[in-house]
Amino acid sequence: SSACKESVMADEFGPLGGRTLGFLGCGTINVALVRGILRHGAKEGELAPKLPLVVSPRNAEKAAGLVQEFGEQCVKIAADNQALVDGSEVVVVGLTPPLVPEVLPQLKFRSGQRMINVVATCSNDQMAQFTDGAVAPRSIVKIIPLPCFAHGKGVVSFFPDTSVQALSFLRTVSPCVGVKTVDQMRTLTTAGALMGPYYQFLATSCKFLTDNGVDPEVAAAYLGDLLLGVAHDSAGASTPQRFTDLVEEQTPGGINLQMVQHLQSTGAYDELYKGMNGVLERLNKAAAQK
Repeated sequence: SSACKESVMADEFGPLGGRTLGFLGCGTINVALVRGILRHGAKEGELAPKLPLVVSPRNAEKAAGLVQEFGEQCVKIAADNQALVDGSEVVVVGLTPPLVPEVLPQLKFRSGQRMINVVATCSNDQMAQFTDGAVAPRSIVKIIPLPCFAHGKGVVSFFPDTSVQALSFLRTVSPCVGVKTVDQMRTLTTAGALMGPYYQFLATSCKFLTDNGVDPEVAAAYLGDLLLGVAHDSAGASTPQRFTDLVEEQTPGGINLQMVQHLQSTGAYDELYKGMNGVLERLNKAAAQK
């Protein structure tokens, strides 16, 4: 299949340590990548990228904030997007999906230049087309990090899984999980859409506590750290059975099992499944567009 062919060819991507990284787009994810690399990544040796990291001037306030935080020796603001591409061996594309077909075709990429694709709804083949073929699909790795990467937390999914050597510098910051096919990558990407619902879950729970007399500051502090601790028990799971076991550990007749059964009876978990399926359908539809 083409997916398997891409996976094999991507071995040519090569290791990225010691290379100049340019971050096209200065939104939440690219800023998190810069912060994670500079705060928690390797500082020297073959796993460390070449400094300074080059950032896009598009969001001037965020770009200036990175320079202020890390210094000009670590972060450089490019004069414009073309200057960023010209001065980078690897371009990390973190644009919002609507901007990709507007911005990329206007830029001149070098033949053989490498790219890290951080745009959830754009495939590596599509990104290559937007560069008019200058950057081949085999020279592109797709990754899906989350904002918590800035703190050295979370996990980064990537395709193809043969790119593990190329992304070794990211593994110094947080765990990375590779997949073999583009279809698997799109499916795994749907799990990233659980971040927003999780925050809304916290917001609704916090409202309940404050509506029932708990001071807002206490409610927020308690919930944030409570669920961080809860999540710790599921980290590093090696099989799906781990999650089932955690559910079954809940005390019979206890308040946790009561809440699980309530949400089951309302169809909340079924709706979660449907929601993830809706995200996957959107990703598949976007991938089918040429």
